Amino acid sequence: MIASAVGAAGLWFLKNPADKKHPMVQKNQTDLSPKPNTITDPATVFQKAFWKRPSDADKILHAERREWSDEHGISRWQWFLEVEPSVAIVNYLREENNFRLVTVKSATIPNGSPAWFIKNSENCCTLAATDGTMQLIFTPGDTKLYATSKGGGFRPGAPEKSVALPQAHTASRLPPSSPNLPAKP
Repeated sequence: MIASAVGAAGLWFLKNPADKKHPMVQKNQTDLSPKPNTITDPATVFQKAFWKRPSDADKILHAERREWSDEHGISRWQWFLEVEPSVAIVNYLREENNFRLVTVKSATIPNGSPAWFIKNSENCCTLAATDGTMQLIFTPGDTKLYATSKGGGFRPGAPEKSVALPQAHTASRLPPSSPNLPAKP
């Protein structure tokens, strides 16, 4: 028992060194994988971005999704889109507002965005997530939509606690006496 406690403490120390700044601070995500896997299939990027397939009326001009992976799978992602949007997708994104975005004064153009991505959102209508991760930039007259978002991948959960199962009685499979049966009339 004492040996297992000492071993567990040693394992915890190795995984959580004393020079770690704060337990809630994630490792710099750029350290996880220096080169992302890049997806440029327009329909795939559109579908992952807006959780629906593009219609025939949506003209996707440029699309790029970057995915960084670690031993647990995708650790973070970022995507960019340039679309000549249909009335239906504009309605879905602006009027139905399924992503719960708010109007902001101007967009924050991410560092490292593709060369084709908008550089100045002046005179545009910009909707953004309250945490700033997703941004939709509509040019005047909704002629073009520039969209970007970023996020983390799925993180492994905490290990499950082992549950002690009751020990089964192994002396015999049958009870030692027969059950009480009702008397025959």
